[in-house]
Amino acid sequence: MWPLRFFLAFIFLLCGYVGYNVYGLSSARADLQKFETGYFIGPEDSDLAVVMYLDFTCPFCREVYPVLMEAVKKDGNVKFSPRPVMSMNADGSTAAYLAYAAAPQGKFFEMHDYLMQNFTDLNADKLEAITKSVGLDADKFNADIKTLEVDQRVRNNNIILGVLGGSGTPAIFIGGASQLITNEGFPDVDGFLKIFNQARAQQN
Repeated sequence: MWPLRFFLAFIFLLCGYVGYNVYGLSSARADLQKFETGYFIGPEDSDLAVVMYLDFTCPFCREVYPVLMEAVKKDGNVKFSPRPVMSMNADGSTAAYLAYAAAPQGKFFEMHDYLMQNFTDLNADKLEAITKSVGLDADKFNADIKTLEVDQRVRNNNIILGVLGGSGTPAIFIGGASQLITNEGFPDVDGFLKIFNQARAQQN
């Protein structure tokens, strides 16, 4: 178990190092404003972008997510995109791939929210149960999880997070890189709403 964790930690650091050479900081910041259909919630013409880099095994991510979601919905003019990353925990990395592998069937958020609310250690039996619960075609899902596109999405999240200076999860970027919230202390719903408006003021 420990050798695997050291290997995953090495991969995480390597992604960050490679990122500095492949992505410039300006490109990484621009990525915070890219929202693809099926991978975000909120109006397309929203005036504020919120991106959360997360690890499904991270208790802080699961703690802040429902609070952030309530604030996003209450505000009503925010685009929100969760971006799972590879984890030092093998199950966390697997979960990131599960979320993106569900996207071709239009189930990215269904899988994402299922894992956020019901995360447990993953094994073959549990993976089969999750696939059924989310309503996925198992054969297609099992094929999609092995694709280069899914792999690149997860790895790119790690790279961009590293370039942006993120050292762990959750890392919540509000209004591009103007506001960053980490696990050093989470706002409540009203606190998030205040930060949203502060970010808007900085954009204008």
